[in-house]
Amino acid sequence: ERVVGEGGPREGTLAYDRQRLIDSIGAATRRAVESYDKDREAEQIAAAARSAVVNTGLAGVGVGVGVAIAVAAHVVWVDVTGILAGLAAATLGLLILPNRRRKAKQDLAEKLEELRGKLMGSLTEQFDREMRRGTQRIQDTVAPFGRFVRAEYDKISQQQAALTELEAHIIGLQAQLKA
Repeated sequence: ERVVGEGGPREGTLAYDRQRLIDSIGAATRRAVESYDKDREAEQIAAAARSAVVNTGLAGVGVGVGVAIAVAAHVVWVDVTGILAGLAAATLGLLILPNRRRKAKQDLAEKLEELRGKLMGSLTEQFDREMRRGTQRIQDTVAPFGRFVRAEYDKISQQQAALTELEAHIIGLQAQLKA
Protein backbone atom coordinates (compact mmCIF):
# COMPACT_ATOMS: atom_id res chain seq x y z
CA GLU A 1 0.00 0.00 0.00
CA ARG A 2 1.26 3.46 -0.87
CA VAL A 3 -0.37 5.37 2.04
CA VAL A 4 2.02 5.63 4.96
CA GLY A 5 0.61 5.39 8.50
CA GLU A 6 -2.80 4.79 9.97
CA GLY A 7 -6.00 6.75 9.44
CA GLY A 8 -6.23 7.87 13.05
CA PRO A 9 -9.05 7.22 15.47
CA ARG A 10 -12.44 6.69 13.87
CA GLU A 11 -15.06 7.76 16.39
CA GLY A 12 -18.06 7.06 14.26
CA THR A 13 -20.40 8.71 11.90
CA LEU A 14 -21.46 12.34 11.88
CA ALA A 15 -24.82 11.39 13.37
CA TYR A 16 -23.10 9.55 16.25
CA ASP A 17 -20.84 12.53 16.99
CA ARG A 18 -23.79 14.96 16.78
CA GLN A 19 -25.80 12.84 19.23
CA ARG A 20 -22.80 12.67 21.60
CA LEU A 21 -22.50 16.48 21.46
CA ILE A 22 -26.22 16.93 22.16
CA ASP A 23 -26.02 14.47 25.07
CA SER A 24 -23.01 16.23 26.60
CA ILE A 25 -24.67 19.66 26.26
CA GLY A 26 -27.81 18.23 27.85
CA ALA A 27 -25.76 16.86 30.75
CA ALA A 28 -24.06 20.23 31.26
CA THR A 29 -27.45 21.95 31.24
CA ARG A 30 -28.87 19.48 33.75
CA ARG A 31 -25.88 20.03 36.07
CA ALA A 32 -26.35 23.81 35.96
CA VAL A 33 -30.11 23.58 36.60
CA GLU A 34 -29.68 20.98 39.37
CA SER A 35 -27.26 23.28 41.20
CA TYR A 36 -30.13 25.77 41.63
CA ASP A 37 -31.80 25.02 44.98
CA LYS A 38 -35.45 25.79 44.28
CA ASP A 39 -36.60 24.75 47.77
CA ARG A 40 -34.21 27.15 49.48
CA GLU A 41 -35.22 29.91 47.06
CA ALA A 42 -38.92 29.22 47.69
CA GLU A 43 -38.33 29.37 51.45
CA GLN A 44 -36.55 32.72 51.12
CA ILE A 45 -39.34 34.18 48.97
CA ALA A 46 -41.99 32.86 51.38
CA ALA A 47 -40.13 34.34 54.37
CA ALA A 48 -39.89 37.71 52.62
CA ALA A 49 -43.61 37.59 51.80
CA ARG A 50 -44.50 36.65 55.40
CA SER A 51 -42.36 39.49 56.71
CA ALA A 52 -44.01 41.95 54.32
CA VAL A 53 -47.49 40.75 55.34
CA VAL A 54 -46.62 41.04 59.04
CA ASN A 55 -45.22 44.54 58.52
CA THR A 56 -48.29 45.52 56.52
CA GLY A 57 -50.51 44.10 59.27
CA LEU A 58 -48.60 46.13 61.85
CA ALA A 59 -49.08 49.21 59.71
CA GLY A 60 -52.82 48.46 59.58
CA VAL A 61 -52.88 48.10 63.35
CA GLY A 62 -51.10 51.46 63.58
CA VAL A 63 -53.74 53.03 61.38
CA GLY A 64 -56.46 51.47 63.51
CA VAL A 65 -54.86 52.73 66.71
CA GLY A 66 -54.51 56.20 65.19
CA VAL A 67 -58.17 56.22 64.16
CA ALA A 68 -59.24 54.93 67.59
CA ILE A 69 -57.22 57.63 69.30
CA ALA A 70 -58.67 60.26 67.00
CA VAL A 71 -62.23 59.01 67.65
CA ALA A 72 -61.58 58.92 71.39
CA ALA A 73 -60.27 62.46 71.36
CA HIS A 74 -62.83 63.84 68.94
CA VAL A 75 -64.01 66.22 71.55
CA VAL A 76 -62.65 69.66 71.21
CA TRP A 77 -59.03 68.77 70.84
CA VAL A 78 -58.07 66.66 67.87
CA ASP A 79 -55.25 64.34 68.69
CA VAL A 80 -52.85 65.44 66.03
CA THR A 81 -50.15 63.04 67.13
CA GLY A 82 -52.51 60.05 66.87
CA ILE A 83 -53.56 61.02 63.39
CA LEU A 84 -49.97 61.67 62.37
CA ALA A 85 -48.90 58.34 63.87
CA GLY A 86 -51.71 56.59 62.00
CA LEU A 87 -50.77 58.30 58.74
CA ALA A 88 -47.11 57.46 59.29
CA ALA A 89 -47.96 53.81 59.95
CA ALA A 90 -50.20 53.67 56.86
CA THR A 91 -47.50 55.27 54.72
CA LEU A 92 -44.92 52.88 56.12
CA GLY A 93 -47.20 49.93 55.31
CA LEU A 94 -47.72 51.16 51.77
CA LEU A 95 -43.95 51.51 51.27
CA ILE A 96 -42.84 48.22 52.83
CA LEU A 97 -44.74 45.86 50.56
CA PRO A 98 -43.55 47.34 47.23
CA ASN A 99 -39.98 47.53 48.52
CA ARG A 100 -40.05 43.86 49.58
CA ARG A 101 -41.53 42.90 46.24
CA ARG A 102 -38.89 44.90 44.36
CA LYS A 103 -36.10 43.31 46.44
CA ALA A 104 -37.50 39.81 45.85
CA LYS A 105 -37.62 40.49 42.10
CA GLN A 106 -34.06 41.81 42.16
CA ASP A 107 -32.82 38.77 44.11
CA LEU A 108 -34.56 36.42 41.68
CA ALA A 109 -33.10 38.28 38.69
CA GLU A 110 -29.59 38.07 40.19
CA LYS A 111 -29.94 34.34 40.85
CA LEU A 112 -31.28 33.72 37.35
CA GLU A 113 -28.37 35.72 35.90
CA GLU A 114 -25.93 33.62 37.93
CA LEU A 115 -27.60 30.43 36.70
CA ARG A 116 -27.48 31.77 33.12
CA GLY A 117 -23.77 32.54 33.54
CA LYS A 118 -23.06 29.01 34.80
CA LEU A 119 -25.03 27.53 31.93
CA MET A 120 -23.29 29.68 29.31
CA GLY A 121 -19.88 28.87 30.81
CA SER A 122 -20.65 25.17 30.73
CA LEU A 123 -21.95 25.32 27.15
CA THR A 124 -18.94 27.38 26.00
CA GLU A 125 -16.55 24.93 27.64
CA GLN A 126 -18.32 21.98 26.02
CA PHE A 127 -18.34 23.70 22.61
CA ASP A 128 -14.60 24.47 22.86
CA ARG A 129 -13.85 20.87 23.86
CA GLU A 130 -15.83 19.55 20.89
CA MET A 131 -14.07 22.00 18.55
CA ARG A 132 -10.66 20.76 19.77
CA ARG A 133 -11.76 17.14 19.33
CA GLY A 134 -13.06 17.85 15.82
CA THR A 135 -9.82 19.61 14.87
CA GLN A 136 -7.78 16.70 16.22
CA ARG A 137 -9.90 14.18 14.29
CA ILE A 138 -9.37 16.17 11.09
CA GLN A 139 -5.62 16.34 11.71
CA ASP A 140 -5.51 12.61 12.46
CA THR A 141 -7.46 11.90 9.27
CA VAL A 142 -5.25 14.12 7.08
CA ALA A 143 -1.94 13.02 8.67
CA PRO A 144 -1.51 9.81 6.60
CA PHE A 145 -2.06 11.75 3.38
CA GLY A 146 0.50 14.34 4.52
CA ARG A 147 3.03 11.58 5.25
CA PHE A 148 2.27 10.01 1.85
CA VAL A 149 2.81 13.35 0.06
CA ARG A 150 6.12 13.91 1.89
CA ALA A 151 7.29 10.37 1.10
CA GLU A 152 6.39 10.78 -2.58
CA TYR A 153 8.07 14.20 -2.67
CA ASP A 154 11.27 12.74 -1.18
CA LYS A 155 11.17 9.87 -3.67
CA ILE A 156 10.64 12.21 -6.65
CA SER A 157 13.39 14.54 -5.37
CA GLN A 158 15.81 11.59 -5.20
CA GLN A 159 14.81 10.46 -8.69
CA GLN A 160 15.25 14.00 -10.01
CA ALA A 161 18.72 14.20 -8.44
CA ALA A 162 19.60 10.83 -10.01
CA LEU A 163 18.31 12.04 -13.41
CA THR A 164 20.33 15.25 -13.13
CA GLU A 165 23.42 13.20 -12.34
CA LEU A 166 22.74 10.86 -15.29
CA GLU A 167 22.18 13.85 -17.57
CA ALA A 168 25.54 15.29 -16.55
CA HIS A 169 27.17 11.91 -17.14
CA ILE A 170 25.51 11.61 -20.60
CA ILE A 171 26.70 15.12 -21.54
CA GLY A 172 30.20 14.12 -20.45
CA LEU A 173 30.06 10.93 -22.57
CA GLN A 174 28.78 12.89 -25.59
CA ALA A 175 31.66 15.33 -25.19
CA GLN A 176 34.11 12.41 -25.14
CA LEU A 177 32.58 10.92 -28.28
CA LYS A 178 32.93 14.20 -30.17
CA ALA A 179 36.52 14.55 -29.21
